[in-house]
Amino acid sequence: MAMTPQGTVLPGLIIADGARLTNDVLSLGSLAGFRGELLVTGQGAVYDKGYAGSLYVAFETGATARMAVEDGGLANIRLNGTEPLHIGSKTNAAGTLHVGGTGSLLRVTGSGGVLVGEYGQGTLSVSNGAAAVVEKITLGLHPSSSNNLLEIAGQGSAVTNSGACVLGRGTLRFTADEQGFG
Repeated sequence: MAMTPQGTVLPGLIIADGARLTNDVLSLGSLAGFRGELLVTGQGAVYDKGYAGSLYVAFETGATARMAVEDGGLANIRLNGTEPLHIGSKTNAAGTLHVGGTGSLLRVTGSGGVLVGEYGQGTLSVSNGAAAVVEKITLGLHPSSSNNLLEIAGQGSAVTNSGACVLGRGTLRFTADEQGFG
């Protein structure tokens, strides 16, 4: 079980303080109405996804899921071909991917990049000195997708996008902290 910042307990997987998980397919919130969470936290903690298969954060209708990379953790996501990392895949699915804290990194390799809100609702947030490196970002792909958010917040936080940035249905937000932004 993992604790979210809002205090809600979700069934989940924690990779912490030097631990490493390597696999090819991960689906959080893979059944209708289910919830799931993956937390990669602490220096040396690594989630390493291989080229085969997909990564879904809230896949099925009505599913809720959260993936977080925090406090120096690393998520290295390799995708095959044009397959994206899906956040909020099907209608009424709600997914969040948060990267927070200095040294925390989300690296997504593959031309599909990150799809925030395919048919559902998605959020990608990068804050407090964390970074995300992607080849493409799509925000809100289909008409049923709503309330999608890409947020970059706080000093030193960065999203590096080497390809297209497709802004469909959603909000791109830059937020300063007490030290400013950038």
